[in-house]
Amino acid sequence: MAALAHLPSLLRNQEEIAAAYAKSGLPGAQRKDAQLTDRGYEANRQEQESGAPAEGSYSASYVALKYGLLKDREKTLHWLNQACHEPTVDLTDLKSAPELDFLRSDPRFQDLLRRMNFPP
Repeated sequence: MAALAHLPSLLRNQEEIAAAYAKSGLPGAQRKDAQLTDRGYEANRQEQESGAPAEGSYSASYVALKYGLLKDREKTLHWLNQACHEPTVDLTDLKSAPELDFLRSDPRFQDLLRRMNFPP
């Protein structure tokens, strides 16, 4: 039963995404999904810091990919930088993730890959 405790918030999120889709189409729904994922990550981080059990788990790299789908350069880079500080997350797929293609020529993305010890 504890596994279903977060179901109401999940359903609420789906309702918000559906409303955004009805109002703004797919781009609006994708933006709302990214915002809710962002908010979920922050809520989980705060719960973990307080010692409370977290509802679910979002990694910073997952949030980055959500913003990458939107081609939101600043937010994607912000979350990729956050991901560098999460020791338990496997970032090997980020170098070739199609969601990040729009960043390939950005010097900040290249610097990020170097800091993650990816070959050029």
